[in-house]
Amino acid sequence: MKRYVFLVMLVLNLTSCMVLKTKQSSFVNEKSALRIAELELQKVYGNSICNKAPFRAELIGDSIWHIQGSLPPISTYVNNFGDTVLSVTIGGVPHVFLNKSDGRILNIYHTK
Repeated sequence: MKRYVFLVMLVLNLTSCMVLKTKQSSFVNEKSALRIAELELQKVYGNSICNKAPFRAELIGDSIWHIQGSLPPISTYVNNFGDTVLSVTIGGVPHVFLNKSDGRILNIYHTK
């Protein structure tokens, strides 16, 4: 009987340690966070959202990935009159917040 109780206690102790380790570890790295965000953005905004690439991922604290798109760079050119013209894109970029531990979408929006 004592052996049985000892074995049960040992198994419970081992499983609780394993549960704690899995809860503390995370599987969503930067590359997978970018991929999850890109797929979710395509679902919400369609394939035109790819125009906001490249996407950048930043870890906030140690638990949330913030993924955001980018606008095309400002370009300059000289027109037919010899004037230098700036080409600026007006608009916003998409933002996605992911839970690092399970990849769950916490928030998704697009700025103007």
